[in-house]
Amino acid sequence: LKPEHLKGPFVAWVQQQTGLPLEIGKLNYNPLYPNIVLAENVTLGPDIKVGKIYLEIAGGSWWQRQLHIAHLDIINPQITWRPGLTLPQPLRQLQVDDLTIDKLQFSWPNGSLEGGSLHLTNWQPIRNGMVIPLAEVNFDARADRLQYASLSLGKTRIEGTLTAEKLSVSDLQSDLFHGGMAAELTWDLKNNRIDFQQLALANWQLDLQTFPALPLALPQIFADQVTLENVSAIDLSKRFALNQATGTLEKLQWQPGQLPAFEYQGKLGEYTNGLFQLAEMQGEGRLRAEDWQVQLTGEAYAGKFS
Repeated sequence: LKPEHLKGPFVAWVQQQTGLPLEIGKLNYNPLYPNIVLAENVTLGPDIKVGKIYLEIAGGSWWQRQLHIAHLDIINPQITWRPGLTLPQPLRQLQVDDLTIDKLQFSWPNGSLEGGSLHLTNWQPIRNGMVIPLAEVNFDARADRLQYASLSLGKTRIEGTLTAEKLSVSDLQSDLFHGGMAAELTWDLKNNRIDFQQLALANWQLDLQTFPALPLALPQIFADQVTLENVSAIDLSKRFALNQATGTLEKLQWQPGQLPAFEYQGKLGEYTNGLFQLAEMQGEGRLRAEDWQVQLTGEAYAGKFS
């Protein structure tokens, strides 16, 4: 059986299912290894192009609509996602033991991802005919650049485990807001609550006036300890500035729509709100809904205070 004999029926079936033209530049298939296929220069419609697809089948039955994939490598995919784009779903069961996506370029109406890579293990995106792409999976993802509206992330890596009710991130590192972030966290998806086991922010420069609206409901945030190094936030429309915060936040609790509660120890280069300005502050404090307790030294109105 020659590869070209396989290409024709498969191309015809995909076009029938999607209504989109499918082109495969080269198909490599060896009858001695019937469970392995390599396709090169694959194009589906105007919006999906893939440099190489390596597929190794572990088992399954097409007649029973079940497929078990041992390895699936997708190299250099270029995808433009448009509203209404759907792909065929002919299977009742799909299990992928090992999936690798590399050199991903992905764009959608209000964002884009460049230089992406993704590694998934023990992935079962289709169960009993139901598509559940993020049900239970171990993942390791990286990106050179991620843009969503006015929010821009540089080099980013995230590694962890996802289940139907919980996202556990063992390592998150990202270049964000002109600085960096490192974190370890657990996200309770059912109750929309994030618990940070570790969170460190360095050299952030937040422009609150242009901060984009996020495409999801804001979660509750809890953290035993947050490390800050040279973190600043400004809103020129309100003449507000908080510059060069360095120190430690402890016992952080934040509910959306409410002021956060935390304990803080460290220093702050400048605090400006309208005409009110404090500078070169150092000390500690506790902010709770029932009371605020603060001990500070610093400079104000050409003098000093404590």
